[in-house]
Amino acid sequence: MKDLVEWIVGNSGWLYGRVHENRVFFLDWWSFAHLWSGGMAYALLLRRGVRSPWLVLAAGLFAYEVGEILIRYLALDIFQPETLKDQFTDLWVGMLGGVIVHHALRHARRNHRPGATPPFTLETQVAILCALTIAFLWVGNYGYQYNVGLFNTRGLNYYLVLSWGAGMFLVIRVYLALLRRRNPWYLALAGTWVVYLVALFAVEYLTYHVLEVREISKPGRTALLFDTIHGTSALHWFYLTIPSTAVGCFTFMHRFFAGIELPEPRWRAAAAVELRPIIKGILKRSPLTPDP
Repeated sequence: MKDLVEWIVGNSGWLYGRVHENRVFFLDWWSFAHLWSGGMAYALLLRRGVRSPWLVLAAGLFAYEVGEILIRYLALDIFQPETLKDQFTDLWVGMLGGVIVHHALRHARRNHRPGATPPFTLETQVAILCALTIAFLWVGNYGYQYNVGLFNTRGLNYYLVLSWGAGMFLVIRVYLALLRRRNPWYLALAGTWVVYLVALFAVEYLTYHVLEVREISKPGRTALLFDTIHGTSALHWFYLTIPSTAVGCFTFMHRFFAGIELPEPRWRAAAAVELRPIIKGILKRSPLTPDP
């Protein structure tokens, strides 16, 4: 148990970096984790067909905050102490995640005219979600630091989160483009991997040898190939498996979200039932209605 606690503490310290604070709210990188988990919890409730997903989500978020208090009371020291402001922020941020998922799903299923597709289809939304999720977790846990101060930010390096997020989004789009050309999934993935490797080595060579930007956070860094991609073995392994990681995440998450049926708001369903006989009566009395 002690080893588990030490592992959690050692790998989550970067999440406590403060982003913004005022008299009401306290935002740190944990807030983005709560935003993600709130949205995914809401999506899971919809997938399971829960009748009152908002109520269940609010109760679950409140129970989580109570659980954090109990963990600290038991002196496990897994989470750092939080203020009431921090706990309040966690609750509304988690609910906000549900709101974002709800409206994103509605937008993905809405056509502005017959035959048209929304600007952000479900494929695009899921690709963005997977890319940013993987980038957030990887960059935060690795703890990048560069010899050029311009490329460093306090706490989480959000420049790299956005860069890797954009890169993995393009990886997913390349895979989908190859898949639409009637290639089997394994050939589409292999083609994506080749395109990705060419781009990766080009960017790494440019930044390391031309711009002389070096990653210096870890001792014992080695080059992967051609005196490029300097880092630990974990970094090498992650870089080489990005196509399969991003595509695997996208495939799973797309199937998950595609199986969600959004319930129609009760007030809209009730209004439709009540207005239907009134509309029929008006049409019957209308002079434009042809005689039988």
